Amino acid sequence: MVGDKTDRELFQKRKGIACPQKVSAAGGYTLLEVMMALAVGLIAMSAIYSVYASQMKAHRNRELSLELQQNLRATVVIVEQEIRAAGFDPEDCGRFGIVDVRRYDLEGTGLNPDGQPALFYTLDRDENGDLDGRNRNRNKEHCNFRIRQDNKTG
Repeated sequence: MVGDKTDRELFQKRKGIACPQKVSAAGGYTLLEVMMALAVGLIAMSAIYSVYASQMKAHRNRELSLELQQNLRATVVIVEQEIRAAGFDPEDCGRFGIVDVRRYDLEGTGLNPDGQPALFYTLDRDENGDLDGRNRNRNKEHCNFRIRQDNKTG
């Protein structure tokens, strides 16, 4: 050993190799290592969030589709019950049944050959044998179904 330098340090100096800095006793990471770790972590978290967000969107779409199917199924059941009841005439007076099947305007009740299909029927809900008069707010015995397609929403 010459002076305070070790043989290894002298050997490395002769070969042109710079002496490495001594690592402190606490160890630790360099700023570059920390930045690289943060970058890799950020990329991984971005990928995970992207997958999560797409799965949540797909889940919402499936829920909306299921809700729409359930609503349509319930509507079909109600329509089926009402159409089966069309013409319900327990007194056999002959005043109840399907009144009209035509195409009407989307707005109002005007006849339009290119309009939306509609089914109008009567039934004796109160089973008195008389057809109740048309009441604007409560048409209990004058019923109709219209299939409407709104051009704005489809």
